[in-house]
Amino acid sequence: MSYGVLLTGFNIKRLTDIKTEIENEFKGVFGDIDLNPDSVFGQIIGILSKREADLWEVSEDVYLSEYSNSAEGVSLDGVIQNNGLTRLPATKSTVPIIMTGTPTTVIPIGLQVRVTTTGELFVSIESVVIPTEGSIACNLESVNYGKIIAPENTITEIVTPLTGLDTCTNLVAATLGGEIESDIELRIRRKVSLRIQAVSTVESIKARILQDVAGVTSVTIKENVNGTVDLQGRPGHSFETAVTGGSNQDILDKIWELKPAGIETYGNVTGIIVDSGGVNHTIKFSRPVTKYIWIKVSIELNLEEVLPADGIDQIKNAMLLFCNSEFTMGDDIIIQKLYAPVFEIVGVYSALIEIAATDTIPGSWPTLQTTNIAIGYIQLPAFDLTRINVVIL
Repeated sequence: MSYGVLLTGFNIKRLTDIKTEIENEFKGVFGDIDLNPDSVFGQIIGILSKREADLWEVSEDVYLSEYSNSAEGVSLDGVIQNNGLTRLPATKSTVPIIMTGTPTTVIPIGLQVRVTTTGELFVSIESVVIPTEGSIACNLESVNYGKIIAPENTITEIVTPLTGLDTCTNLVAATLGGEIESDIELRIRRKVSLRIQAVSTVESIKARILQDVAGVTSVTIKENVNGTVDLQGRPGHSFETAVTGGSNQDILDKIWELKPAGIETYGNVTGIIVDSGGVNHTIKFSRPVTKYIWIKVSIELNLEEVLPADGIDQIKNAMLLFCNSEFTMGDDIIIQKLYAPVFEIVGVYSALIEIAATDTIPGSWPTLQTTNIAIGYIQLPAFDLTRINVVIL
């Protein structure tokens, strides 16, 4: 049998084959010898076989490190450089907060405040001066990298003492950062980037908008290939691009650059593009409609484990983090998925989850259900701690 790099790939020589080969070579040199594992020859052959097997495994790893589907870590970083890509670094969460206090008080860079619900720290990244009105907005970032949750009105504890600074609060939830891009995510992004080389295909248009338009976080494209208007109102031979993030004009410009000639665009945002000949063209795309998601978690406690004192807050925070990472534009809310973050918390024995979705935020909780919620492809599910309720049965 042949080993090493073959036309069919890399065929590794295993320990048993190596041991057999060395035993035969020893017999050829020394004759009829004792090859029992406890004998001197057996021990020597065992050591040599193991060392050679280790080298074969290293060789296989080197071979696999040359391909994007099998390379890992730094090796994968090297492979994707051939496509002009680099791994996305971890980022910090950011949030603007309102500082109130004595006018002329200087808020320095590096002032620390705390999220009261989680204990996470945020730090000011700009220096501002409190005006005569007594309050000013200041931009902060989390001390730690990743998805640091800070719902509205939860950054209220000033950690760095400062004379003249009285209170602080965030009127909006923090924009979540991200962990360093995983190998799986990097491989997916590489595949998406390769589609950019295509011309005017759905996947190419999607990939180019994601890559080229600053601030865009998600793109979904639906096309109507028929000659008549479809059920969603798209004209025949048209496509609709639903985009979150980015500026309207940048998106309109990119769609005009990428769209096939003679194909109509459709959506709830309309703009005018002037071509190189001075002719006006109407370009459309869609902004997703927000669907506010409500979640109620009813739990029974495990008698053998103690729910932490802040267990309810832990469940709510775990649920919010999970939902923000699991569901995005057009993703149906699958109720079974929501059980995963609940049982990450010690002390939970059983749980019942009920959910609802509304187009606005009513004054009281809506009617809940225990079945999945369908989200339209241009709808964006929105989650917040104020719409997550945890009760102990």
